[in-house]
Amino acid sequence: GTFVRLAGLERKMGFENWKINLEAAKARDPRDPMPHIREGDWAQDDDLPEEALACYYRALEIDDRAAKAWIGIGNTEHRKGNEVAAEKAFRKALECDPIAYEAWNDLGVVAEATDRTSDAEQSYLHALELEPEHLLALVNLANLYMKSNQFDAASTRYEQALAIKEDDFKANYNYGLLQSSIGKPRVAAALFGRACKAEPTELVAWSQRMRACRAAGMWKGCLDAADV
Repeated sequence: GTFVRLAGLERKMGFENWKINLEAAKARDPRDPMPHIREGDWAQDDDLPEEALACYYRALEIDDRAAKAWIGIGNTEHRKGNEVAAEKAFRKALECDPIAYEAWNDLGVVAEATDRTSDAEQSYLHALELEPEHLLALVNLANLYMKSNQFDAASTRYEQALAIKEDDFKANYNYGLLQSSIGKPRVAAALFGRACKAEPTELVAWSQRMRACRAAGMWKGCLDAADV
């Protein structure tokens, strides 16, 4: 609702009265789980897992079929390293909403974390069947293919991701790693350069750009990266 969106905007801009608008959203419709889910998402962003879980479970007290609350629980448990609990939550989300493509992507993340590569691939593919432009699933699938040296398949997925969002940090950075690994430092340097623009404080991207520039004989690029 309006109060939840306003709270999100104010929080992003650093205004403290976002809490007031969130409480207004809860008071306006006590049977709406979304304010609690959003509060949980923000607690998760602030690395407050127990507070996040409390918010998600409050949402489930209102509506035990709120798929986004189960997804939030799954992501929080995954961050805590509780993969069994995370997978259980994601599957519960899919019971509530079988076309929740975010949950399919998250199941892939859990499968990958527990060394079930085939299950991870199928989960990412299922997410993309439901939402072909789901950026995170595309990048996760590309990363999975790169780890298993399926460079052509990985390149295809990175290209798809960059067609959706040209300045995505993860897609540019990881595609840069792939290009470096197959001996194309000039292409890698360009990708790392876009990653640096997307996230200027990510020093690892600047370091990789300098290496790629050096390997390609692009000395000016090396100096530009060294100045950061």
